[in-house]
Amino acid sequence: MKNKIFMAIAWKLPRDLIFWCAMRVIAYATSGKYCNQGVPDLTAMDALDRWGKTP
Repeated sequence: MKNKIFMAIAWKLPRDLIFWCAMRVIAYATSGKYCNQGVPDLTAMDALDRWGKTP
């Protein structure tokens, strides 16, 4: 039930906001301690995992 609510909200968000959020996650996943990571080699799951480990 909780997941359905989150999905309903996500589908109503502006496309530009979603794009900005995705770029922010990718930028984080390829900078700082991950600066040696090439963007073409980065998987979505790796980027989300790195974002989830942010304090």
